[in-house]
This record gives sequence, C-alpha cells and structure tokens, in this order.
Amino acid sequence: MTADSPDAAGNPPPDYNPVVVWSIFNSMRDYICVHRPVFGGNGEIVDCELISWNTAYEKVRTKKVERGQRIVDTYFLPESALAHVNTAWTDGHSYQLFNLNPDDGDRYRPKGAVVAIEVQWQRAGKFVLEIGSDLSEFQQVQNRLQQHEAEVAYSEKAIAIAEDRERIARDLHDSVIQNLFAVSLTIEDIARSTDDPTRDRLAAVRATVTDVISEIRHEIFDVRNAEEESIEDELRSLTMTLSEATGTKVSVDAPVSGISTRLRTNVRAVVREATSNAVRHGNARTISVTAAAEGGILTLCVENNGLPLPAETERASGTLNMAERASLLGGVMTLANTDDGLVRLTWRVPMELEGTA
Repeated sequence: MTADSPDAAGNPPPDYNPVVVWSIFNSMRDYICVHRPVFGGNGEIVDCELISWNTAYEKVRTKKVERGQRIVDTYFLPESALAHVNTAWTDGHSYQLFNLNPDDGDRYRPKGAVVAIEVQWQRAGKFVLEIGSDLSEFQQVQNRLQQHEAEVAYSEKAIAIAEDRERIARDLHDSVIQNLFAVSLTIEDIARSTDDPTRDRLAAVRATVTDVISEIRHEIFDVRNAEEESIEDELRSLTMTLSEATGTKVSVDAPVSGISTRLRTNVRAVVREATSNAVRHGNARTISVTAAAEGGILTLCVENNGLPLPAETERASGTLNMAERASLLGGVMTLANTDDGLVRLTWRVPMELEGTA
C-alpha cells in the first residue's frame, strides 16, 4: 500500500497538514532552514535568501532571524557557505563542519565560546536546505577533557620531579656529606702533626670543606621546602644564618612569586655569594637584599655598607660565578660603588615562571 492508497476500510488518506509537519520540525534539536538561491550572470549562485526556518535555527544565531536575510550579509564565512551551496546545487548534497576557536567572534556565539556545527546542505527542487547539528557542547566537553588530561600529565611530571629531588637530597645527605665530613676530620688529624705554616693552610682547607658541607645541607633544605616557601621567606632563612654568625644586619624585601625552580636556585646562590662576600671581603655591618619583577625582568639588588671596591680589581671567582649565572639566563650583572658610599650588586635576568623550567 502506498501513501496515496486507501486504508483497509477503504477510507482515503488524510490530507497533508503543514502545521503538523512544521511543528515536528520545530521540535527537532537540529536546525533546518530553507534558502532561495540568487544567481549571478555566469549562472553561479552568488547569494541566498532565507525563506523559512525552525526554532532551533534561531537558537544558534545571536541576531534576530528574519525572512529574506542573505548569507552574504549575515554569515560569518559567507564564501565558504556559498561554496557548499553551489556544490549542493550541482551534486545534490554537500557536507560542512563549521568550527571556530574560542578566540574568534562570530554571529553564532559571543567571543570566547566554542562553536562546532555539522552542516548538511541539500538541494530540494528550486531551494537549498541547510540542516545543522550543533556540536558545541560536545566540543566544550572534549576541550575540558583535554585540559584535564594536560593538568594530570603536568601533576604527574611535577610529582616525578619532586621524587627525584628528594632522592638526590637523600643521596647528598647520606653519601656526599658523610664523605666530606670524613675528609674534614682527616685534615684536622693531619694538621695536629704538622708545623705552623702547613697547619694554617690545612685549617683553611678544612674551613672550605666545612663551608661546602653547610652549603649542601642548605641546598637539601631548599630542595625539600622550595614548594612550601616563598622566595622572600627562602632568602630570609638563608641570610639569617649569616646574620646570626657574624652580627651583620640583613634586611630582605622580595615580594616576587611564581618564578621557576631554576631561577629560584640561581637567586639563592647569588644572594648567598653576594652577602658572604660583603662580610668576608668588605667587613659590611648592614646588607640590604631586594628583588622585584617588572616588564618580564627580575631585578635582584644586594647593597652593603662595607669597604668600597678598589678602582681596579680582579674579580674573584665568586663574583665571576654570579656574573656567569646571569649570562646563562640571558641577563647581566653589575657591581659598583654608589654615590652614597655603598657597594651595590645588581643582577637582572628575564623572568621564568613556575613550570617553565
């Protein structure tokens, strides 16, 4: 039995009711609209007029939908849409995946939203149907899933790095420090059985070994607490040892946050070297340590009231090390006397944010 055949009782088929059919269209999740092609002089479709549409079509548009609207005037990428219209007109059908990134603005969504619409262009006699499935919500879920996966991967990497740091810190404490301590005791034992000049030299060597042990212990503490302390707190803890041992007054003002682990390590090393030099070589009684970030540059400044720098002096290895650290990070270091009688070390390097190194 065909659609035009009478039923079993011999009754004719019911009349076509366009209101019922269109109510079905309006209840559909996919949008449907009908376009009337506008032809150019060469027979190619150059535009389309909107004839009718369902409720879903209005929902994917941010501007009011009106009969007679043209693709050229209202679509975000009219050239692309008309290319599909021409294909559908000649071949009967064309498929389009309309995609916009969150940074793009369009007539479908406000800027910042994700847009993903699967469009079927279908010729129907003298008209072209546009049938679209809005996949934006699905695309947003996919994007959030990818972001979540990236965050998980970053967390796993951070955990692995933290475990490596803890292992290195443990190895340094259990092996390297113990061996250095044994060397220190051996030097002390040898010094007791030698003459005065040699004893003095051995005492200096032993003092150096002791300093190395202290520095390694401090680095172990830094590694284990780097994630918990701000850089300002770290520098205060670092300089407190020097202040308590020598009586030198040290102030720290470094309200900088979020810098990378590599940069934190270099900042600590420079402050440790600069403050130690100020006391040992300059007899400084007050030291000021400041750090600030501006314009993508971290500026570290260490000032002291110790002996002024000679007019011409060969740089010590510690000073060279600080300059080299700056150079390796793409920055510069200067060391000079100031007009107000201070000695100022300025260390400038590009900022590295946490997670970049």
